[in-house]
Amino acid sequence: MLTKFSYRPLFAVLVLVLAALACGVGGGEEATATPAATNTPAATNTPAATNTPQPTDTPEPTATPDVAADFTTFTSEENGITFSYPQGWVVDDAFFIMAASDPALLGDPDTIQEGGIFLVVAGDSNEFTGADPVEALNEAIADFELSEDQAVTSGPTATQIQGQDAAIATISGTGDDGTPFVAIVAMIFNDGGRRALVIGATPTATEEEFRPILEAMINTVEVGQPTVVAEATPSGAPIRQWGISTLASSEYSNPSWSALQATGAPDTTECGDIVTAWASSSGDTVEWLEVYYATPVYATEVTIYETYNPDQVTNVELIDLDGNLVPLYTQDPQPVSEPCPYPLIIEIEQTDFLVQGVRITVDQSVLGLGWNEIDAVELVGVTSGGGGQVNGEAIPLAVGEFYAGTLPADGQQFVFSAVAGVTTTLVVATTGTDLDLTLDITDSSGNSLFYTDQGFSGEAEVALFNPTADGEYYAQVAGFALATGPYFIAIIDPATALVNELGNVSTDQFASYTFSVPAGETLLVVVDPSAEFDAVVAANDASGAEVANVDDGLSGEPEVLVFTPDAAGDYEVRISGFFGLGGNFTILATSLVLE
Repeated sequence: MLTKFSYRPLFAVLVLVLAALACGVGGGEEATATPAATNTPAATNTPAATNTPQPTDTPEPTATPDVAADFTTFTSEENGITFSYPQGWVVDDAFFIMAASDPALLGDPDTIQEGGIFLVVAGDSNEFTGADPVEALNEAIADFELSEDQAVTSGPTATQIQGQDAAIATISGTGDDGTPFVAIVAMIFNDGGRRALVIGATPTATEEEFRPILEAMINTVEVGQPTVVAEATPSGAPIRQWGISTLASSEYSNPSWSALQATGAPDTTECGDIVTAWASSSGDTVEWLEVYYATPVYATEVTIYETYNPDQVTNVELIDLDGNLVPLYTQDPQPVSEPCPYPLIIEIEQTDFLVQGVRITVDQSVLGLGWNEIDAVELVGVTSGGGGQVNGEAIPLAVGEFYAGTLPADGQQFVFSAVAGVTTTLVVATTGTDLDLTLDITDSSGNSLFYTDQGFSGEAEVALFNPTADGEYYAQVAGFALATGPYFIAIIDPATALVNELGNVSTDQFASYTFSVPAGETLLVVVDPSAEFDAVVAANDASGAEVANVDDGLSGEPEVLVFTPDAAGDYEVRISGFFGLGGNFTILATSLVLE
């Protein structure tokens, strides 16, 4: 089962990760008192001078090493962030950006007792309060705690980072296990209203090694405008995807030069033998790399980003939903010097089958150049076939009804009626598993009107669909990376909902709704926040203990809580704002008996 990283780009996750790393995140020793002066002894007779020894050569000072000398550059177009980091570090870009000196820090910070971790959260000015960087950083530090005894040991001090107004401070504290830490924190403003909070952290035990690196990384951060990636693909417009998983005939090492380096957007910005691209174990062999994508598409283009000794790609094949290889492109190895990195762009007539992956063969045995390294592979295509008729075997689904079953590998399709200007609320969720679902709504010609893959493994997807014309529409449910498992889809009827109303949350408060839920019955709560409000939804039992929660979306994105209690009782659903902020929302709740 393939899962996506479950990091949230928000302060709460920063606190959790850094608190976990506080089995390593450091501070300095306190200054000792200056001893009082003692009485100066009386002068004694000065002895006669002896022969003065000749001076020896003064050694030349040792040059301070440049910690940034081997840095490579990472760019997240979706977040509008660019920074540099040491080769050998790993980077994850999932809502917010995290880099670490050890890949285990990205997956389980609790296991690491040393190292460095670097986090960036970018947002608009309404997501970071404060009129200037110093004020904003002070407020951010006050609003979250890395430890109970955290202390600001320096700053915030106004500065400039890459020509941008910024503030920087140092925090020290003690982790839950008693380990001291240090964190360098910066707030950066750009001229376009974008801001970024940057945190570099390391245990005291490794502060001498990692603090200069983290400070150098902070000084490379550039905040720009994000490239908006639309969830919907109206009128059959193509979607562009980077790989989410890989297979390879071999890899030089792991994580450096591993096959996983070919996932995600390009992060190797210049040609060279660089660890952020895939390389095979040998440089004189025939090897292959397979890259898989979140959403199968009818393919129209494949682009391969080669960053070392291009172009020895000799064969490209498409992988269909059954795993079959379909020939796409063949050539002999031919050296390319410019441009580099070299994008091998293969445009094709739209396929009549869904493509889930691409297989690339490199022949390094002919030219004697060595490794042909690949940084990323982009797949372009449409999800609906671009005008082909929708499958006639769609399952009818009416408002107020639901369907529960086992999702096939090729997904399942439903047909429903919708009215122009009236929002239809569709919820797709798994039942007690880590199945990761996607939802695509199309018209009768197969043109995609709304696509969502917001939730992580085991979490629900919701579509608030508002059509422009009355008619029949189709909902295609699929598993992320063709996963299968139990699931259900429901269309909530506002007229019979348990709750259907507008609500409001004040700063540092929550709205409360109580539901009597029988054992085994599933409570479904959809919260649609206003554009500036980031909602957090949680369910508590009668004792006040939290039994479920969800916070998948960003500001203005809906949240859906799916809760099936083990015991009958009254359950309180609380709606609050992320980071204590207030806002408006609509709540729509119903209950289902799935068995």
